[in-house]
Amino acid sequence: LVSATQNRAVVIDWAKADDELFAWFIDHMREADVSVYGRRLWEVMAAYWPTGEADPDATEPMREFARIWNATPKVVFSHELESVEHGARLVRSDVGEELAKLQREFDGEIDVGGPTLAAQFIERGLVDEYRLVVRPGRPGRGNTFLPTRCVAVRSPQDRDPGLRLGRHVPGLRGCPMTTKSSSPASR
Repeated sequence: LVSATQNRAVVIDWAKADDELFAWFIDHMREADVSVYGRRLWEVMAAYWPTGEADPDATEPMREFARIWNATPKVVFSHELESVEHGARLVRSDVGEELAKLQREFDGEIDVGGPTLAAQFIERGLVDEYRLVVRPGRPGRGNTFLPTRCVAVRSPQDRDPGLRLGRHVPGLRGCPMTTKSSSPASR
């Protein structure tokens, strides 16, 4: 699961990623057999990545991410969109039903992105692992994608200034968070 907290203008707060962060995203994207998006995150991704490789200001890691993103099958959940482009498939069905179809169609990892969509997968216990990029921000902004489940850190990677990358596994419903941030800013 990869998800982003978005503000109302549909701007990803961590959009200014450096090459090291892009390397993390590239490694993650290489593991995904299919990417599943909610409407808002899809609109953000589809606005840039289909032509991202040709952007003269793009770094080599950005171009590599664009190549992988364009080659990865994509599924978009939306009741509002009439159609999607860039080789994506639009679905309107229940997330559990669609996940069962995707599991039959793809053998490997299914990457889910977008806080509203991710929350539906989480609420139904359909997430095996969380892969989060956490950057300190202002509380109360954006949508949460961890509505009721706790997570346990499996392999954190801390970076300055306070950026945290990691793999997490679902915890038990209603449990308190048991891990503390070990980012440089909190030491």
